[in-house]
Amino acid sequence: MNSQANFKIEEFDPISNKITLVDTLILRIPKYDSIAEYDSLKRVKLFPPGTYYIRVIATAPNDIIDTLGTLVRLTIGLPFKKGPLLIDLQPGKKYCADELMLILFNVRNRVYLDKKSQYAWYFIPVRSDSAITEGFLDTLSTAVDSFQVRPSIITDPGQSPWREAEKEVLQNAGWYLNPSNGMDYVIVYVRELSAGICWAPPSNPVVIPIIRLPTAEFDGMAQACAGDTVTYTVGFIQDTYYEWSIKGLDENNKDGFETFINERANNQYKILFKKPGNYLVSNATINKCGQQFIDVPVLVKTPPQIDSLIDVVTCKGELFTIEPKMVIPPAPAGMNYLYTWYDLDHNVVSSSDSPKLTMLAEKNQTFVLEIKDVDSWPDPNACYAVDTVELKVPSLDGAVGVGQTICINKSVTLSATGGDTYLWTGDDSISDPASPNPTVSPKVTTTYSVIISKMFPELNNTVCSQAEKVEVKVMEEPNVSKLIQFCKGGRVILDAKNIGATYEWYEMIDSANQKLVSKSRTLIVRKAGKFKVLINNPDTANKCFFAVDFQTIMIESKKESVMAGDCKVGSIKLTSSVDSAFYRWSNDAVTKSIVPGKAGVYTVTATNMTDSCQITELFTVELDPKCNDFVIDIPNAFSPNVTGAANSGNEYWHIWVKDLVSYKVAVYDRWGHQVFLDQRSGLASFETHTENEAVKANDYSGEVITDHAIKWDGKFKGEWVTEGVYVYVLEGVTTTKKPVSFVGTITVVR
Repeated sequence: MNSQANFKIEEFDPISNKITLVDTLILRIPKYDSIAEYDSLKRVKLFPPGTYYIRVIATAPNDIIDTLGTLVRLTIGLPFKKGPLLIDLQPGKKYCADELMLILFNVRNRVYLDKKSQYAWYFIPVRSDSAITEGFLDTLSTAVDSFQVRPSIITDPGQSPWREAEKEVLQNAGWYLNPSNGMDYVIVYVRELSAGICWAPPSNPVVIPIIRLPTAEFDGMAQACAGDTVTYTVGFIQDTYYEWSIKGLDENNKDGFETFINERANNQYKILFKKPGNYLVSNATINKCGQQFIDVPVLVKTPPQIDSLIDVVTCKGELFTIEPKMVIPPAPAGMNYLYTWYDLDHNVVSSSDSPKLTMLAEKNQTFVLEIKDVDSWPDPNACYAVDTVELKVPSLDGAVGVGQTICINKSVTLSATGGDTYLWTGDDSISDPASPNPTVSPKVTTTYSVIISKMFPELNNTVCSQAEKVEVKVMEEPNVSKLIQFCKGGRVILDAKNIGATYEWYEMIDSANQKLVSKSRTLIVRKAGKFKVLINNPDTANKCFFAVDFQTIMIESKKESVMAGDCKVGSIKLTSSVDSAFYRWSNDAVTKSIVPGKAGVYTVTATNMTDSCQITELFTVELDPKCNDFVIDIPNAFSPNVTGAANSGNEYWHIWVKDLVSYKVAVYDRWGHQVFLDQRSGLASFETHTENEAVKANDYSGEVITDHAIKWDGKFKGEWVTEGVYVYVLEGVTTTKKPVSFVGTITVVR
């Protein structure tokens, strides 16, 4: 094709220092055939391939300012219409892999000869177990022509190893190749490169066969099971001979095999192992490039067998066990078995060294038991056995009716279906526990359970049971007491409960008049009075309707005086007027009532549980004036502090005496043994009882006992006395010399 170059011609004015475009020079170079001539051998005579330089000279009237233009480099390459012809000077010769070989070629140029050309050589390795096809070579030639394959060698210009024959262009080339053992062919191309820019088409391909070296690689299992057919293979190499053999190494397996050789691919050797034992498989691989021998020992085992696997029938939710009977052969060299259970979706259910399967029955299922020799697995020829078992779970569709809500003291009928027999439990109101439809009359909300059972004759008379529950709600009375206390200035919330019912609250003005005050479930009350609520639940089975009366009482702090008329303060009981509260007395007692130990002032703080308010009650305990001659107070019970708990205020037996000149008090158990003694005496008849080491007798003869408390902690000789009733005897003399005597019982509570 024609080529063209454009050049600018500019004029420079040194006075104005400006450059002005004058004209444009166009240089056209025709295609090579238009400027070249050839001799009889088609050699170029004019403008042979090479590099030329052109300079444009701009001439001015004054030679002094003649200007040399730009230097242009023009390269002309030899055009090629055909590639060279490549001739193998040793056709049919085969070369061994990994061996240095001299490969000789003849290169014949089709059109021109340029001794300064370069030559690109392509040596393309190919791995193929079959012969090279024409289609493959066409594809490879296209890849070389389109530069998709890089050349292996490119010669320097004028330094290629060619020589010229007398009458034709004949060039010979020799290359040393060292093909690897990973190829079966080397495909050779050559291309001429003229002037470094013009490529000739690739030559014809020359296919050089390579013989791979015999290999020691051996594919085949070293373990197998009796009855298995195992294929042993060595890599296929062209022009190679394979020889196979096998022998039994044990006395009883000399003929325990049968062999098959693939005549078309004798690199494969099939063996049917008929007997267990040790074998030796041998192979010899031989070709012109070498030979290899290999022996493979093979251990053939007796496979396990599943003797019996019986289908299982069980009920849903029950634990079942499948334990197959196995025939485990003696291991030639120690075998460990893995037992794996699958479902039909191949999900692993169990995998262990035991064949037993234990699990809960849920539905009809098929299980697959697979036994593998762990020592060989995952070898495809490892010994294993497979069997299936059916799990049959009868369909018991038991059901109970929906839960119901009833009125208190009413009845309702329960229902159950799907079984042959029934057994109800829940409370004592069930009319017939064995009936599918018993009647019940619960007093409170109760959950009833039923066991539904059914026999399946088609499945070996298997009896399955199913447990179901149903709740019967009983419409409740309000969850507050009918008599409700609250503090002055506080409030109380009355709750009718029974969510979902309708309510009507009334304030009772008098016995004949009432006023509607609310239709909510709860009523807030801030005053004392009487109230009634009507509760109607139309959603219950009996359409419940009942009324509940409430009375609210306002409580407040108060003071009270108490007189001990029998001269015994212990006979007085002080009780808080607050019913439901937390109590704290001035003597640290926390009960609602206390027995004071002596005359005096006692207070109790009660925290009301209804509205958490606090009130204080004050009690003044006084003696009757007639008791001025003497005072004595004897409690009839106490609770010793055996556990060491906090002070309860009643852990000692206190006797409070006043205005006596002498006294003696003794306590006896049921057998007459004295367990306690205390005295202050001016009387000759009083004797000190030293047997009670816990209490010492004190002698204050002639002195008036104005205020003294006798205290017993419930111990005798350092040990706690047992729980029970004891007898006490108290004797004394008043200041008026009047003798007094008291006999009674006390109860020790533990």
